[in-house]
Amino acid sequence: MKYDDNIERLLLEMKICELKFLRGYDQGKIGKIIGCSRATVSRLLNRAIKDGIIEINIKNPLSKSKELEESLKKKFFLEKAIVVRGKYRDPNILRKAIGTAAQELACNIIQKNDRVGISCGRTVYEMINSLPQFYKKLNIEVVPLLGGFGMNQVHLQTNEMARTFAKNFSGKSKALNVPIVLRNKQACDLLLKEKCVQEIIKIWEKLDIVFVSIGSPASQVYTLATKNITREKGILNQLKIAGDICGRFFDEDGNYIKEIKNYNLIAISFEDLKKIPLRVGIAGGQDKIISIKVALFKKLINILVTDELTAEEILKK
Repeated sequence: MKYDDNIERLLLEMKICELKFLRGYDQGKIGKIIGCSRATVSRLLNRAIKDGIIEINIKNPLSKSKELEESLKKKFFLEKAIVVRGKYRDPNILRKAIGTAAQELACNIIQKNDRVGISCGRTVYEMINSLPQFYKKLNIEVVPLLGGFGMNQVHLQTNEMARTFAKNFSGKSKALNVPIVLRNKQACDLLLKEKCVQEIIKIWEKLDIVFVSIGSPASQVYTLATKNITREKGILNQLKIAGDICGRFFDEDGNYIKEIKNYNLIAISFEDLKKIPLRVGIAGGQDKIISIKVALFKKLINILVTDELTAEEILKK
């Protein structure tokens, strides 16, 4: 081919590329404009790639999330980190996004005959609510990690969530039919000695995986509170509550706070929690940055599912 022919071909390729990528015309319309067949347009577009007129660069929208996941794993020595891409202004949508990511994780890490523990919380509920029905019988056993809250919001009760979770994996669940908080310490001690409660406590010691939400300082006792718990903000502020897991409040040093009046708890202890091989924390949002950080530093969780903005803030010094 002569030099002039090369120039003409290149000009034609440039014209086709302009019509295709700058004006958005399909190959049929381009063919009509320049007077050739659709096949010729396709051939010239392929030729334009070889001639360097078209450069293909793939921008991965998930790359930032993967970088954040690796940074979280490295900084906090995590087994896994899942970061949901995107920015969410609506907390309900944020919880659904994190919950969906958590259910994908659950489907990947749960093995046959696993013993699984479930805490309460709206994000944990969103995880369970988005689980698919498994037809493969994994024979898992699911138990609540804390007592119940009475008759309000039945779908958020730990017994109900444990039952639904087990059903979706063709497993079975056990109920913990006691309140999470008792006003009287003697009553709490007596309940803890009951055979049905002791059965659950013994299972806590043998769990393979737990899925827990992480409460924020702002929520303090309000999502867990019954009339048995004091609501004096001054007292709570003095205690410097950084967050909670399974109803157990911790300060900014990760120490369990016991000094809440009339707060006698039936829930898994931090000591037993940290013995469990896989401890999945499911939480996100700016109000939970401190509580998630503390949970990570104190090894209360070793897998985190969160969102992009929260991950960025957690990684800051």
